[in-house]
Amino acid sequence: MPRYNPATIEPKWQAYWDEHKTFRAPEMPGTPARAGCRMRYRRHSRR
Repeated sequence: MPRYNPATIEPKWQAYWDEHKTFRAPEMPGTPARAGCRMRYRRHSRR
């Protein structure tokens, strides 16, 4: 089996992911941009 070389395969998959919007998050108008991050931080913060 040939050794994995990311430089040869990654451009193909990057183009595929961009074209198909594979990793796009849905837009949620009216929601603060970092609301989820703050909630997770509060849950794990030590008080």
